Amino acid sequence: MKGRYGVIFDFDGVMVDTEPIYFQAMQEMARRRGKEFSLRVKKEVMGTGGLLSMRIMKERLGLRESPEELLRERGEIFARLLRESGIRPMPGLFSAIRVFNQMDFAKAIASSSRREWIIWGLEELKLKDEFPVIVSGEEVKEAKPAPEIFLLASKRLGLERERCLVLEDTIIGVQSAKGAGMKVIAIPNQYNQDEDFSRADLRLNSLTEIDEALIRTLLLKR
Repeated sequence: MKGRYGVIFDFDGVMVDTEPIYFQAMQEMARRRGKEFSLRVKKEVMGTGGLLSMRIMKERLGLRESPEELLRERGEIFARLLRESGIRPMPGLFSAIRVFNQMDFAKAIASSSRREWIIWGLEELKLKDEFPVIVSGEEVKEAKPAPEIFLLASKRLGLERERCLVLEDTIIGVQSAKGAGMKVIAIPNQYNQDEDFSRADLRLNSLTEIDEALIRTLLLKR
């Protein structure tokens, strides 16, 4: 492997175990209105940006509030639930970061979440200095599955798209990364294990499986 490579992490579901908290928050929102937020709808919104996810929820559940109002409400509930449970890193996060550091990879985060939430999470995990490049959902015009967020991350890393590896946990995220012309490792979360991740270059059960030999083999594969 000649030249430097980069790795781009998704945040929720890849770095931090927040998908269950988002699910609980939207279930609570639905219950307040006498509705049900099902796993089917949850799968539809996973990986999308905040407003887009609320548009989907509004349409599927027939809600009268605007996506902006729903997003504010979800944010308040999410913050309360997170304070109660605390933020938890995904298994293998720290060991995976060590592997990429040993391989001298440039590192970035590309997430549909808000920048302030990503930075807060990194500070809580004492990882803020590990990720000099962060691209959040409010910085792009087109949310995932459009490739814009990953293309912007590679640009800020100063690397060609072909030299970037993406870690994602959703179908939408994989589509976004492949649309950007990047190799992608899929690490499905607890809600989408049964979905078709065949577009990914590699599927893992968790970050604990990442080691130098695996990454080298993947990047050398054509």
